[in-house]
Amino acid sequence: DVNSMGDDITAIKEVLPQYAVAVNTGDFDLWISLWADDGVQMPPGAPAKIGKEQIGKAAKPAFDKMNRDDGMIF
Repeated sequence: DVNSMGDDITAIKEVLPQYAVAVNTGDFDLWISLWADDGVQMPPGAPAKIGKEQIGKAAKPAFDKMNRDDGMIF
């Protein structure tokens, strides 16, 4: 319903600054903590990752390789 969608949007807006800090500083533990236990990541051209464990396992190598020397990523 419309109210729950509004609640979702509010929750996303509250988490987004922390998400950006995690990505820009390379804080993987903070980044993964922002995901719901049953979260779903749907990367383009790849199978969906379901749950923190799958998301973290798939994202950690790429997260570690991000070049943050050029400034902010997110």
